[in-house]
Amino acid sequence: MKKHSELIKNLVLSISFGLLLWFAFPPFRTGFFAYFALVPLLILLDRLKNYYQVLRYSYLGLVIFHALTIYWIGGWSAKTDVFMELGSIALILIHPIFYWVPISIYFFIKKYFSGKAALFFFPFLWNAIEYSRSVEETAFPWLTLGNTQSYYLPLIQITSFIGVYGLSFLIVVFNVLIFIAYKNYRYMSLRFALNKIAIVVIILLILFIYGKIVINDVDPPGKQLRIAMIQPDFD
Repeated sequence: MKKHSELIKNLVLSISFGLLLWFAFPPFRTGFFAYFALVPLLILLDRLKNYYQVLRYSYLGLVIFHALTIYWIGGWSAKTDVFMELGSIALILIHPIFYWVPISIYFFIKKYFSGKAALFFFPFLWNAIEYSRSVEETAFPWLTLGNTQSYYLPLIQITSFIGVYGLSFLIVVFNVLIFIAYKNYRYMSLRFALNKIAIVVIILLILFIYGKIVINDVDPPGKQLRIAMIQPDFD
């Protein structure tokens, strides 16, 4: 009975982080989900005992995330080339394996060193895999966490200095802080938890205020024009 209960909890956590990541990306205007989408994954990694469990449960959540977010790559119409559809399925099944690298290293550090050290390195590990899979022959520019903030114009003005990967790094830091707040609330006290949440809120406020200043400071000369980009509808 206990094993069955543990299995259900692990599955719920795995599915939850996959769904939260999905809701964080466009076309949904809920990019704030990205700030805590990885928290179920971190809770899950705290519960698991070995690498087999880590790879199995993390893969489930990542496949759900990929399948729901980039399913459209396959076209999925009567006129679509079958090889394009097969390529889409292969991408959805294989690309999540890239994320095993930061997740496995995180689990290794946590298991053989300390949980604090693992949490410290986690944003760097996640950021490294996002950047490394965007260059050379493995280039895949989608699913970068920084892209979840597309609809928050003031917040993304900071990318002029730190780029989209810097924004991704901040988002993972938010996840780590919220995870620590969750553990503080569960094992220590609400006061310690609120301290971590306050840091997240303060950083977001600073980014928002800076972004509003930058946007309001723009004074385009001449006549204003409305423009649009239209994507062609062909495979």
